[in-house]
Amino acid sequence: DSVTFGEAQQPEYRPLMENTMIPVFSKPNPLVISEQELPYVKSTNEFGTKCYAEIRKSSKSGVNFFSPISLNIALGLCANGADGIGANEITRALGFRSDNAIDDMNNFFKKITLALYSNVDSVTVRTANALWLNENSIVNMDFVKTAQEKYFATVRHLDFKNDPSGSKDTIDHWAALMTNNY
Repeated sequence: DSVTFGEAQQPEYRPLMENTMIPVFSKPNPLVISEQELPYVKSTNEFGTKCYAEIRKSSKSGVNFFSPISLNIALGLCANGADGIGANEITRALGFRSDNAIDDMNNFFKKITLALYSNVDSVTVRTANALWLNENSIVNMDFVKTAQEKYFATVRHLDFKNDPSGSKDTIDHWAALMTNNY
């Protein structure tokens, strides 16, 4: 059994800029949640609610808006780069507790992201994930592949040491493109 909102479709992927591929749909893409995934919905919602409560307690300005899915996705991406203990702590905090917690989490967040990228009722939502690596940094290629394929993350090397201003400008330009200058 699953909760289905329409018929699922596969996106096409278009380059937005170098090393940035975004999913594009020709029609709304439904969010299909299986029975097995329903606990993930509940646990990620609970995690977001707890985080929001903590933010409200510590905020002097009275935060009235919070995007828990952004936090969940960022932590999910981080879990892929963490060691076994760290990854386990993150996945458990987010409510993924199976023997395949990382894979379950990655597939669930990919599904959520694809649904967010679908234009429903003329509403456009975009998320932006990136790994900005210092030039000559060595990174695990499995991590990079997961970041790109499951989290649609841009992965680029920049010269933070010798060109901090250019690196900042590159990141700012990328963020503007990803958010339509918002």
